[in-house]
Amino acid sequence: MKLITKFKNSVFAKLVGAFLIAILPVCFIAIGLYNWQIKILDESTVDAFDNSSRKCLASIEKELKKVQDMGLSSMHDEDLIMLATASSTMSNYQKTLSINRYMNRLEILKNSSAYINEVSTYIPELSRVIDSDRDIYSDASSLLTLYDISRQQNIGHFVVSNNQLYYVFVPAGTPNGSLPKYFITVSLSKEEIRKELSSIKEARQVMIYDEAGSYVYYNQEGTGTQNADLAQTVGTGSEPGVEKVMVEGENSWLINHKSELMGVNLAAYVPVQGINPQMKDLRLYFVIFSAILIITVMVLSYSMYKIIKTPLNRLVKVFKQIETGSLGVRLKHRSNDEFGLLYHSFNSMAEKNQDLMEQVYQQKILTQSAQLKQLQSQINPHFLYNSFFVISNMARLGDFDSIKLFSEYLARYYRFIMQKKDGDIPFSQEVEHTRVYADIQKIRFGDRIQIEMEEVPERALHLRVPRLILQPLVENAFEHGLRHVESDGLLRITFAEEANILTVVVENNGPMDDETLENVKAKLIDDGGEISGMINIHKRLKSRFGQDSGISVSRGEAGGMKITMKICGVENV
Repeated sequence: MKLITKFKNSVFAKLVGAFLIAILPVCFIAIGLYNWQIKILDESTVDAFDNSSRKCLASIEKELKKVQDMGLSSMHDEDLIMLATASSTMSNYQKTLSINRYMNRLEILKNSSAYINEVSTYIPELSRVIDSDRDIYSDASSLLTLYDISRQQNIGHFVVSNNQLYYVFVPAGTPNGSLPKYFITVSLSKEEIRKELSSIKEARQVMIYDEAGSYVYYNQEGTGTQNADLAQTVGTGSEPGVEKVMVEGENSWLINHKSELMGVNLAAYVPVQGINPQMKDLRLYFVIFSAILIITVMVLSYSMYKIIKTPLNRLVKVFKQIETGSLGVRLKHRSNDEFGLLYHSFNSMAEKNQDLMEQVYQQKILTQSAQLKQLQSQINPHFLYNSFFVISNMARLGDFDSIKLFSEYLARYYRFIMQKKDGDIPFSQEVEHTRVYADIQKIRFGDRIQIEMEEVPERALHLRVPRLILQPLVENAFEHGLRHVESDGLLRITFAEEANILTVVVENNGPMDDETLENVKAKLIDDGGEISGMINIHKRLKSRFGQDSGISVSRGEAGGMKITMKICGVENV
């Protein structure tokens, strides 16, 4: 009895009951909807697929009937008859005229229908083939093969050979087995027939085959190469009509219709799951089913929330309070279940570790704050003397406009430097201060240097950063690189923001020897080294934004030093 009571009061029992109540009705509804929809699909799928294929075959037959009529008409061409029966009595001039006129008619016949790919006529008396491309040649082996297929297998005028469809026109009354005075072959355009067959949009593949088992594939786009399974399925005695068969291991619908005009059959297949004009209705039913499922999940989630989530949310809330420094919070639970034991254990742990956590947390904050203030206080301006010297030269030359502009830049520069605001500033202000400094140096160096400075990515403009992390890098480029350049100096500052990381590159083309470069790299790696200049900024960035942030140096494409500053955590803007 105690075991039964304990089980009833457990969270596990409550969860089992909630799941059973929520899931069983959904399962019954899903099964009913599925069976009902399958029945509807089976009734509508076959008719839609069959009608589509019949219409397509009728459309092809209509166009090929025109080709047939034009081909039969060309059989009575006077020049063709003369060349086939009386060429021995004709002069070369007469033969040439007749051949040219007949070539013109073949060309007209070819252009009369998009379904005609090429027209060729074989005249045994001339031992020549004349085609619609105005070519004359003696090799008639391929045409004779088509003629033999047409006559020996008694399958009519249309011939399927080498994955291509042809029309063979033979003069009436030609005895079977004998060579006629002439015959015409029309090569039908596979692409045009494929375009027409593409109207059977559900079909995965379409095939035209004759009574001898020769076939032509007209693959739909995206179906790849020929499908041997389709030919094998049709070749096993498939009767005209519609039937359900297995193709490529899939349960599929196969249509097979005979063309009385062409004496060939059209076969196409589509997997049962791939053809369905009723898919919109199916989607609607799925939406209804999904809505029911969502409602069921909501009910289930609510039950889980009442049973489990509420105590867990209280526990998570207390953890968050502890993370923010509220270490004195405790948990109370009325029920004598699993959560009661969990809360008791948590309270015991919190009481034992409260003092230690507070000390560690406060010590870490104070240490980081002291480190930031110490590092920030070490940055001081170094170029006041040079600025006064530039103003003195301008005054000596009487360039009062430049003095005014230069003085405004200096005022803005020192106003930023001498601000005693605590905390971080927007990155846009740091960039603007750097731009002012660069303008000052541009006036100082004149035409000796060019400055290229890109725009800052939008998301990085409001990033809060410590003061004076970019301008000292530009100052370093001038003092240790560009001041030694007599002409064509270049300073390039670029910005990039990707994967929540802001990358700033400061590059110049001033002279830089390998020894100096390696020395700077070593100082950046050695955390115990002298804290000044770039080392200062490197440590501030690592302290403020984490160990993945900081500065690295290398030789740039321009030949001078390339400083790359990386700031992680742009997503926290």
